[in-house]
Amino acid sequence: MPAELGPLEVAWVTAELDRVRDLLLGLGLPPRSDGSLSAGPVVVTVRSDRTSPADRLIIEGPLEPSAEDEAAPAGGPAVLALGWATVDAERFADELGRSLSTEVYDEPDLGARARLLSADVSRTAGAPTLRLITLEPSTEGRLAGALARHGEGPVAIYLDGVGGAPDVADASPPHPTPLGRPGRLLRPAQVSGPYLIVTGSE
Repeated sequence: MPAELGPLEVAWVTAELDRVRDLLLGLGLPPRSDGSLSAGPVVVTVRSDRTSPADRLIIEGPLEPSAEDEAAPAGGPAVLALGWATVDAERFADELGRSLSTEVYDEPDLGARARLLSADVSRTAGAPTLRLITLEPSTEGRLAGALARHGEGPVAIYLDGVGGAPDVADASPPHPTPLGRPGRLLRPAQVSGPYLIVTGSE
């Protein structure tokens, strides 16, 4: 997986379909004709799975641009990055052939150290992209719980452009993120994720 991705389809798998869909709609993610939700370079599909009480994220694969996506108005909510849970950020970066930023940020609400992976400089300039942030446990907190339940993989969504949404009022205090803008964990957050971190001005 590259450190910088083009348009991507991500599934949010849950036993509570209506709860998750209402949450994302409340944050301003517009629905598409197929029932998925658009968030800039990411399309989120909420998928039901009643066999497990724990929500999880699954990367479905690259998203083929459609006329519907191209006609979508600019300036709405957009995913800036995916947070990738790992027990060894250096090893994960090596597997991708990428370097890690030397700056390490604290994700206090997750009990994690966050580092940005270097970008793929071969990508076409101006193409919609999102970044990858490694999340390595620093305490026996939420991220450690996510790793214990799901193993390594996508666990957090860094979402920009939702500052005025009512649900954002119940979020953690702002903290610095590797994206160069403050982030707040949307609450209530499930112990093992997925975690929604809204970014923007304080």
